[in-house]
Amino acid sequence: MLKIGVALLALAAIILELLDVLSTYHMLARGGREQNPIVVWFMHTLGDAWPLCKLPEVGLIIIVWALVPRPIAAVCLSLMVAGYGYVVWHNYQI
Repeated sequence: MLKIGVALLALAAIILELLDVLSTYHMLARGGREQNPIVVWFMHTLGDAWPLCKLPEVGLIIIVWALVPRPIAAVCLSLMVAGYGYVVWHNYQI
C-alpha cells in the first residue's frame, strides 16, 4: 500500500510542478512578482525557456520515488506536495 501511496505522491508532485509554472504565468499576467530569487535569475537568464529550470526538480521527484526507502520517500514527497500546493494556491490568489 505504501508503494502505491508514494507513486501517487510523486505523480501529484510532478503535476504540481506543471501547475506551478502555469500559475506563475497567471500571477505575472495579473501584475504579480516572482518571489523566488532563483527562479527570477532563471527568468532573466533563460528568458521564455525559464520553465526548463523545473526539469531538475522533476528529476529529483523521480529519484526519490524510485530510490529512496518508501517511508522516507513518503515524507519527502508529502512535504513537496504541501509546499507546491501552497505556492500554486498563492499564485492563483493574485
